[in-house]
Amino acid sequence: MRCNLLMLVHRIPYPPNKGDKIRSYHLLRHLAAQHAVHLGAFVDDPQDWEHRAALQGLCASLELVALRPLARRVRSLWGFATGEALSLPYYRVPELQRWVDETILRQRITHVVVFSSTMAQYVQGSRYAGLRRVADLCDVDSDKWRQYAEGHRGPARWIYAREANRLLAFERAIAREFDATLFVTQAEADLFRSLAPEPAPRIGHFDNGVDTEYFDPQIGFASPYSKADATGLAQPAVSRHRGERQGSRGRRRRFRRLRRRRHARCRRAAALLLQAPRARLLRVAPCVTQRNQYVFHISLSLCVCVWTPLRAVPPAPPRCRRRPARSVGVVTVT
Repeated sequence: MRCNLLMLVHRIPYPPNKGDKIRSYHLLRHLAAQHAVHLGAFVDDPQDWEHRAALQGLCASLELVALRPLARRVRSLWGFATGEALSLPYYRVPELQRWVDETILRQRITHVVVFSSTMAQYVQGSRYAGLRRVADLCDVDSDKWRQYAEGHRGPARWIYAREANRLLAFERAIAREFDATLFVTQAEADLFRSLAPEPAPRIGHFDNGVDTEYFDPQIGFASPYSKADATGLAQPAVSRHRGERQGSRGRRRRFRRLRRRRHARCRRAAALLLQAPRARLLRVAPCVTQRNQYVFHISLSLCVCVWTPLRAVPPAPPRCRRRPARSVGVVTVT
């Protein structure tokens, strides 16, 4: 039976070029083949806006909201005041909430699928109890934050531990309220059952499969090689490897030349600094004492070597002999 379905994803599910996008895209494509899907998602990469047309062909309606990571990190600090997980205010955008409420009323939504725990907050509460809601959490995110806490110390450990506890409480509330909670593997589902035993009968999983249409060996593809013979096969391996060897030798020669040039630049900069008068060095860095003056020379010479362009390297100064010290009474002047 075809129905109006609302799908909420924390990241635009196209192009399917990374883990969460691959799973969310194939889930969207499967649902769109059987239902009228109304998709709401965030866009955290400006380059992903060009894929809007590809999703419009799958969805009955589409709402994409820009997500600016820096501004959302600042917004997530509000979780310290409310006592909730910081991930929730990070993904809480009033614009998307208004679109969700309007779509549910206008399109007469009966089923909702949320992808990731943070998107469940848009359909949480008694006002959405009449909908059939399914949450695909993929992983137990709270356990991920717990592992972060175990690997850190100080304030970071406290923040990660707090996020793990608050997010686990939210995940358990979602599992109790929603009709089904799904994970990516059996192991993740078993882990969540041990953490949330109350809704255990409604916890399940579906694995990531393989796209047999895309990876069908019967489908012919163009040769990836620039030079091919009449049969469509690549050139013999001997000539290709010889070219690779020649290219690698050329790269090694360029690297050696660059290294010699870099070493010469380092020697010139160090010579300029070490031959400068003592008073000039002390005016540049009055905090430098006699004990750490050598360290200061080396550090400053390394900074000059890194930041000075090759074309701006001054010529090597003429070598001069150091004057012998002459004694005047008990005072030695150099």
